[in-house]
Amino acid sequence: MPFIEGEVVIHPSHGPMRVTHIGDRLVRGVTTKYINLEAVVMQLRLSVPESRASDSGLRAIASRDRIDELLSILAAPSIKSTMGWSRRIKDYQERLRSGNVEALCFVIREIKRHGNSAPSSAEGQMLRRAMSTLSIEFSLALQVDEDEAKAIIEETVSAVGGELQLSA
Repeated sequence: MPFIEGEVVIHPSHGPMRVTHIGDRLVRGVTTKYINLEAVVMQLRLSVPESRASDSGLRAIASRDRIDELLSILAAPSIKSTMGWSRRIKDYQERLRSGNVEALCFVIREIKRHGNSAPSSAEGQMLRRAMSTLSIEFSLALQVDEDEAKAIIEETVSAVGGELQLSA
């Protein structure tokens, strides 16, 4: 994926980041092209070698068609988990670390629908972080404000509330 200064991309661990500069650096005697990024939400800057950008999980903002696919994942029936709380948390953490946007949608859907009680502290933290990343991406892709994007996500997840599907 070619990167352009000023565009916003998604980093798997840090969420939406703006490309601030693309330039060469001399590293161990070798000239390497680096992409400098600045987080949209927090104060964080990092540099990624352009040749390793896809390996690091950097990706473009989702297209409108892709948003429709993600909304389908958010609206899909939940999976009834037979895992205990700690195994479920570990599964969610691994999914979020993958940087996969489908996994992000899955985690949001499952935490929002799990039981009738409020999410645990660990689940609540994961949910807030995942919702922040996804709502910013939706707002950029749909050209709406972040609150409206969050409302779209919330409404989509709650539309199919109680349906459960047994996991294999």
